[in-house]
This record gives sequence, structure tokens and C-alpha cells, in this order.
Amino acid sequence: MIASRIGLWLLVLLWFTTRPAAAEPTVRLYLFGAAHCQLCQKALVYLERTNAADTRFTFRGFDIERSSAEAELFLRVVLDIGIEEPVDPIIIIGPHVLLGFDDDATSGPEIMKRIERCQTETCPDLVTQLQALGPAASGKRAWQVSRK
Repeated sequence: MIASRIGLWLLVLLWFTTRPAAAEPTVRLYLFGAAHCQLCQKALVYLERTNAADTRFTFRGFDIERSSAEAELFLRVVLDIGIEEPVDPIIIIGPHVLLGFDDDATSGPEIMKRIERCQTETCPDLVTQLQALGPAASGKRAWQVSRK
């Protein structure tokens, strides 16, 4: 009886010490928008709420009116993508560019589909690549644009 209890405790201890660590989020999501934009705020609320429950992705919001550095990055991204008439918000997940946000029920599943795709396909983080190249960088990356 004592041997079986010790064996059980050893199994429990072994299980807790050999469990894999929680996976780091593999997908980065970027939201470019403005504080006065109602759809940008809806997208921000959706992403914050979703990310609190789903740690498969991280996201960073850029307020293009609050910061000149964020506005400059926004312009560089828009030029690199080749968008002639930018709308806000712009949501970027790897190479996937979503222009606009309707509501949680329609835009939410599109966002989650792109996140899942980037988890299975290991999408490049094109925004980070563009930031690393500096302001003088030109040349198109492999963006995939979807309009709402």
C-alpha cells in the first residue's frame, strides 16, 4: 500500500516536472488606426478581449495620430503594400493585410483564420522586417491584401 502511494506521488511529481512549458505566442498582429476612428476602437476592443483569452498571438496597436514615429511606420507599410487609398484600421498578421473592420461577428473570424494559418505555416513578420530595414528601405514584400 505504501509502495503504491509512493509510486503514485512519483508519477504526479514526474508529470509536473516534465510538462512542456507554455508555448510562446508565435503570431504577431499589428493594428494601425486612430483614436477618433470608431471602427479602429471596435477592432482594438475585439483584439484585447480575444488576446486575453487566446495567447496564441500577441498584438501591438499603432495610433497614427498620436505618434509621428507610428505615423511614419504606417506610411512605410502602406507604401510597401502598395495601397493607394488607405483606410483604417489596417490589421496585419504576417503577410496578411486586412483593410477595415466590420464587427466581431464578421471580421473576428477572418482575423482568427489568418492567425491559425500563420501558426501552421510560420508566416514572416513583414512589419518587423520593414522596421529593421530603416526608412530608406524600398521594395515590395509578399503582402496579401483583403478588403472589408
